[in-house]
Amino acid sequence: MRTFNFNQLSEEAKQKVLERERYVNVEDYDWWDWIYDDLKNYGIETGQVSFDLQNRYFCVHNGNIDHEKMISYLWHNEYITVQQAYAIRDDLVSFWLKTSYRHRCDCNYFAVEATDEVPDKVYDGLEEALESFIEDVERGCLKKLDQDYEGLTSDEAVIETLMANDWRFTKDGERA
Repeated sequence: MRTFNFNQLSEEAKQKVLERERYVNVEDYDWWDWIYDDLKNYGIETGQVSFDLQNRYFCVHNGNIDHEKMISYLWHNEYITVQQAYAIRDDLVSFWLKTSYRHRCDCNYFAVEATDEVPDKVYDGLEEALESFIEDVERGCLKKLDQDYEGLTSDEAVIETLMANDWRFTKDGERA
C-alpha cells in the first residue's frame, strides 16, 4: 500500500487529518506543566492545579507560600505598601492561603491576624490586596493557558507534529 506524508495529501485529505488530529499536542501529556514554575515566581508552591479553559476556571489546591518571594512580588508590583511588606516580613502579621475546590475560582481565602505591635492602618486593605493578587494570578494563568492551548491546537502546530514524527497516511487521509 502506498503511503503519504501530510504535505503530499490533497487539500480535502489534509483538512480531514487536521480535524481528526487537532488535539494531538494536548491529549497525552501535561502540556500545561509549566504553570507550576510560573506560580513559583509569585511565591506559590503547589501540589495541584485545576483549570477549565471553557468555563474560565483556575484554582490552586494545597498551596504553600514562599513568604519572602511572595512579599517581594506583592511589594514590587504595588499590591501592598512598604509598611505592610515589613510587617509581614517580620512575622508581625500572619497570613495564609487556604484553598479548596469551589466552583468558578471562588477558592481563595486570605486571613490577616492582628497583633498589638502593628498599627491598625497597616492592615487597611491588606486582605483585599492579597485577594486581588490571587485573582490577578488566576486571570494571568488562564490567559497564558489559553494562548498555549490555542497555539498547540493550531493548524501549524498540528502539521509540525505530524511532519516531525513522519506520520504516514493513505490517499484519503487515514492513518497508515
